[in-house]
Amino acid sequence: MTVQIPEGFEPCQLKDNFSELVGTFYQKGPLADAVFGMVLDRRHGNLNGVTHGGALFTFADSFMGMHLEANSKRLTATISLNVDFVSGMAADGWIEGRARMVRQARTIAFLQGEITCGDKVLMTADGVWRVFKEPSPRV
Repeated sequence: MTVQIPEGFEPCQLKDNFSELVGTFYQKGPLADAVFGMVLDRRHGNLNGVTHGGALFTFADSFMGMHLEANSKRLTATISLNVDFVSGMAADGWIEGRARMVRQARTIAFLQGEITCGDKVLMTADGVWRVFKEPSPRV
């Protein structure tokens, strides 16, 4: 199945070596307020042909971190990320992720995220990130 990238999405401005192994992440809008996207294909599937939770987890950790780095303008690192798998989907298609800052203190930030396929929620996430003093050279 060939998935069309929805209009307005472009490859993410921020990327890291590990995330690139999973696939290209996309963004729509400025990074600080972006909707993120990802194409799922058979390499993202588990033995049952359903999207592997690890692929969704990696996507969430990445786009939530990008959201924080773009908003804080500082380097960050994940401390804790808790996820709930709400629905499954075949390992083919387009998914979108959205992040929301719940609270940011001087060195800690709390975020929530959600991954959807159309109107269907696949996963929700709550995370804690370390916010370092050093400015981000990437944003």
